[in-house]
Amino acid sequence: MPTQHDSIVAALTKRGAKPATTIRTSKYTVLEQATRPGHYWFIGRAGALRSGKTVTASVSLPENVRRTLIAEGTNAMNIAASLAIGAEIAQMLADNPRQRARDMLRRAAEEVCAGRISQARLVLGKARACLVKERV
Repeated sequence: MPTQHDSIVAALTKRGAKPATTIRTSKYTVLEQATRPGHYWFIGRAGALRSGKTVTASVSLPENVRRTLIAEGTNAMNIAASLAIGAEIAQMLADNPRQRARDMLRRAAEEVCAGRISQARLVLGKARACLVKERV
């Protein structure tokens, strides 16, 4: 499961924000706002969200904004993970005619379709292990 920080960064990046090159801080990840040049998003490691021209002049954003961005970012990250897992499943199915591995890969695909990304990764890992054992 992605962290709150990662979800917020994914959502803001999806909305057009770019990594800032002019502001340096070790406490926050800094993204330049797409709609307001010279204004920045400051995202803390634990998911704190601030907006402003500088860190000291920035203001904390309301919790509902943060929650919306977390949900949006998590969804975007899950879609990307689903596509990556789906591509890997398709490649492994094409490369491996063994029935047991094919059954496990189909189950992983079903988990992706149901939106259970963590479970799909677990089943995919078991399928990989199964294929390694069968090759030896």
